[in-house]
Amino acid sequence: MNHSRKFRPALIAVLLIAIVAMVLSGCSSNGKTNKPDQGKPQAAKVIIPFWITPQDKGITAWFTKWTNEFNKSNPGIEVKLEFVPQDAWQQKLKAAQSNGTAPQISYSNYASIPMNMKQGMVAALDDYIEPKVFEDLYDNINELITIGGKHYAFPVFVEPYELLFYRKDFFEEAGLDPNSPPKSWDELIEAGKVLSKPGRFGLSVPGSADIGWTHWSFQNMIGHFPISDDWSKATVNDDQYRQLFTFWKRLYDEKVVPKQALAPAWDIKPLAEGRVAMALNGSWAIGNLKNDYKDVMDKIGIAVMPTPDGEMAGKTVAAMGGYSLTMDAKAKNPKEAAEFIQYLVAGDPQIMLDFFKTTQYSKFSGRKSVDALINKEPEIDKDPYRNVVVEQVIPYSKPEPWYSFDLSSIYANALETVVTKGVKVDDALKTLEKDLNDYIKVHNYANTNPKLNP
Repeated sequence: MNHSRKFRPALIAVLLIAIVAMVLSGCSSNGKTNKPDQGKPQAAKVIIPFWITPQDKGITAWFTKWTNEFNKSNPGIEVKLEFVPQDAWQQKLKAAQSNGTAPQISYSNYASIPMNMKQGMVAALDDYIEPKVFEDLYDNINELITIGGKHYAFPVFVEPYELLFYRKDFFEEAGLDPNSPPKSWDELIEAGKVLSKPGRFGLSVPGSADIGWTHWSFQNMIGHFPISDDWSKATVNDDQYRQLFTFWKRLYDEKVVPKQALAPAWDIKPLAEGRVAMALNGSWAIGNLKNDYKDVMDKIGIAVMPTPDGEMAGKTVAAMGGYSLTMDAKAKNPKEAAEFIQYLVAGDPQIMLDFFKTTQYSKFSGRKSVDALINKEPEIDKDPYRNVVVEQVIPYSKPEPWYSFDLSSIYANALETVVTKGVKVDDALKTLEKDLNDYIKVHNYANTNPKLNP
């Protein structure tokens, strides 16, 4: 008997099963053939959490757009952009730090950088970013981010305050020259009195809730902050602060300004609506006007903030605010995080040109190369707002202070007693001096300025 013939059908069946198994093993679950290296472990994508406080729609769209562009061109890195409200920031940050999802990149105002550096919260970028990019910064902008010769941030934009906005049509109506706005504090008060009428105040100024930070510009203007540079003592009981407090009191005594602010310090609405003839505000108000009040744009002028004596050329009349990008000192992926920072704000100037176009040139660049591109934009030289800020204000502006805001609140409270309680200027300054010195002593503030003692 031939046994080979008896078992041939079974052998064929076994072979067919083996062939089918081989075919199936070469196919993926969706019917596509697997690549030969599919079984090899794939490199994990580097995740970079990036937090920013919510901005206006244009800025939000810009950050979203260019973060997505970076992620597309860097498949091994994913920057996860998240908009976190300011009032929820600290609580969310603590939770994120506990579970390992804290932001490696943050959107930081300049005043916070020195203390964050001293507390070990932000990293120096010099070891990760090409040194030449810092050479593109203007000197006074470079000062905002430099401590002990190292750079702890890179600027996104700057915006100075205060500036004088005014209604040219109201000037003409009152017989004032709209091409010659006030230059001194005395002239500002006199113009305010002439421009006042029922239903309209001559001037709006920051109210009590905003004095703490808006008066940094006035303090820069008169030459020094309320405490010494080494933070060892109060420096308010002098003629400069006496003049400033007296000026502020006169604004209310002579009824040039409303007793209560008509809007927050950042809002230009009262001027646009004609409820005031002049307003002190920051450069951000330019964007508000262009976006929300186009119908009155041609009626609104802008000028350098009046000075105590009327001298303006080359004078510091504003504090320098704005935002930068910082990297967390404990960032898990500092190389990749710094790569994104350089790409977004320190690399191709065309990217930042897009930012300033988006903000209608109401924010200002700290980079020479970006300004060079902006200056080539059609009609840019005819923008009267930009010309005043870029040529007469920003080059001479000085940084916001980086000491605790508690000190600015103490200052604001003292000034408020003069305006609302009738406290004499000299008495208010003596009390302010004592309160500041007490704070310095209780909090061991003397000689702790991180700019002087990194």
